[in-house]
Amino acid sequence: MRQEHVDVLKHWIGIANRRSRSNFCMRLLIDQGGASASEYALILAVIGAAIALAAVALGSSITNSMERSDNTISTCGGGC
Repeated sequence: MRQEHVDVLKHWIGIANRRSRSNFCMRLLIDQGGASASEYALILAVIGAAIALAAVALGSSITNSMERSDNTISTCGGGC
């Protein structure tokens, strides 16, 4: 977040704090401590999605191989 944005938010938090002592949303906007946690969560979500897609693709491949094997055994009767 740019410094001028931080300054504006601090100003508005100061105004809000005079009106209400617990302005959670404004303090949350200015807090930058959770940025790394959200980045880790995003990375984990992307990796999880990639693993899920790979599992679906692998499952489809295995299913197709089993069906081909079944068709070959059924067609040849085990004597090919």
